[in-house]
Amino acid sequence: MSASHPRSLSIALQSDKHPRVYPALARLVEALGFSALSIYNDLWYQPPLTPLVLAAQATSRIRLGVASYNPWLLHPVELAGQIAQLDLISDGRAYWGLSRGAWLDEIGVDQQQPLRRLRETIDMVEHLLAGKHATYRGTAARLEANHALRFQVQRQNVPLLIGSWGRRTLALAGERAHEVKIGGSTNPDIVPLIAGWVAEGATHAGREPAEIGICLGA
Repeated sequence: MSASHPRSLSIALQSDKHPRVYPALARLVEALGFSALSIYNDLWYQPPLTPLVLAAQATSRIRLGVASYNPWLLHPVELAGQIAQLDLISDGRAYWGLSRGAWLDEIGVDQQQPLRRLRETIDMVEHLLAGKHATYRGTAARLEANHALRFQVQRQNVPLLIGSWGRRTLALAGERAHEVKIGGSTNPDIVPLIAGWVAEGATHAGREPAEIGICLGA
């Protein structure tokens, strides 16, 4: 961890609860001193935006975000809209998580060229949040010069978390993300390895590797 990313603890919830439960849970998470609350975005569970909106209305300090979106089930336009909405409701406390995603083959999703899809999704979401008026041509989606979000945006640069175990995706995170998440590990000995892969991308992009936080998900 760097000075800009001091050690902290966050907590994640599965989106399987009645909506009226989330405000109380979020208040408890904040009262216990956690720094962030994430909601998972697993197949077959509730979409995570509603729990996060309810959590935002019940809290004032903790960061809030989806852990994580995948670039196949939502168009970047929809992603950007959801991210901007959460950031607006939370008064600038949102982050957005992005990963390749799992179990999508079960519903017939063909995840070819995942690294390109992740990169283009980041490009388009950032394009829309920044209010740019220019064309963007991706392999799976496109934006025309007149395509823009038609509502207020709280921040043009909402922090991005990328989740992965893979070297190439973590290098992409080094280029573009605010932090990375390594799921399913509580072993701190893995951090130097992950940090090295992140540093490859950060150095390529002219960024300082220490600026990118590393999160271990138990």
